[in-house]
Amino acid sequence: MNKYEFNVNLFGKMTLEVFANSEKEAEKMVQDLIDNITVKDIELKENKINEINIKESEVDRKVKNSRNKERER
Repeated sequence: MNKYEFNVNLFGKMTLEVFANSEKEAEKMVQDLIDNITVKDIELKENKINEINIKESEVDRKVKNSRNKERER
């Protein structure tokens, strides 16, 4: 069996609309979102926090430099 290595750059960008009682509360909600969101969520503009809407999202995926390495026995 061969081993393959890939260098992958993955970047997600979002514009969020947050509904909160204070800026501090909003910042905490955004941090919670960042800690728990997946790339697929960013692409689909979905999240589990009802008070946050993802207005715009963009994901940039690049795969570079594929290398085939013979498996050591």
